[in-house]
Amino acid sequence: KRLHKRSLYDEMTFEAELKTIFTEDNPDEIWLISPWIGYFFVKCRLPMIKTALENGKKVFIAYSKKDPRDKSQRSEMVDPVAQREIDKLIASYPNFYCVELTNCFHTKNVFEVKGDQCIMFSGSFNVLSFAIQEDNKVIRGEQMTFVHVKTAYKNYISYREEFAEVYLDKAKAQLSNLSSEDIVKYSEPRLKYFIDTAKAEKIKDFYDELELKKALAHKELWVSSSNSLKKALGPTIANGEITRQDLNHVLGEISKLEAKIDSYSIPEEAANTLSVLKEKVMELSVTK
Repeated sequence: KRLHKRSLYDEMTFEAELKTIFTEDNPDEIWLISPWIGYFFVKCRLPMIKTALENGKKVFIAYSKKDPRDKSQRSEMVDPVAQREIDKLIASYPNFYCVELTNCFHTKNVFEVKGDQCIMFSGSFNVLSFAIQEDNKVIRGEQMTFVHVKTAYKNYISYREEFAEVYLDKAKAQLSNLSSEDIVKYSEPRLKYFIDTAKAEKIKDFYDELELKKALAHKELWVSSSNSLKKALGPTIANGEITRQDLNHVLGEISKLEAKIDSYSIPEEAANTLSVLKEKVMELSVTK
């Protein structure tokens, strides 16, 4: 179904258009670009965004860096309450994307992507920090205009590239600071969405590095677990006795380690050390 839009909107009609985008048009992606994220995001945008995400749509929001020339009392570009809600969305929905773009900006843009259609609106409506409500229809003279299709697509691609850069930089920074325990659990599903951008090779390199680090981390943790088990069993082996309950537990831990020797490419020396430890445990006298 082709999407049909008007050429010019005032704030009343564009508020209605936003509701149409979220509740009727059934797009694949919705992009909301605005300098600030404020109170109205929580009250008016959040419910629609949640519903779209639960229905499998991708939602992208972006806000500006603070302009160093801005001497106003505004200390942050994102309201603290809004930030808490955004953090919840990030934790709950891998199809939700939110970034602070790399440059300061004052533009307000909305994209609706459905199949091969890319619809863009641009103007003065702060879609993430202002809204028209039934009980408070403040008229500020805002306008949004429909953007020519070729220009819309060009801008859409540009924003995808910016998002890709932000997510790649963030992922690389996270990976460089993770412990082995955290590396084996780490994933960055959002970055894969940008694999067809100009950052494709760098993104592939990141995932290659991630797989290598995971392999090394698994190996390191395996060796650490094996050494810890050997150290813990030292007094028991020296004593020559073990209870049936403890024996079952120890053999279970050894079995878990044995099961990972091939998949983790454990060095032969480390694997042999575990084998010797198992032989020593099996030679212990079993008590009740």
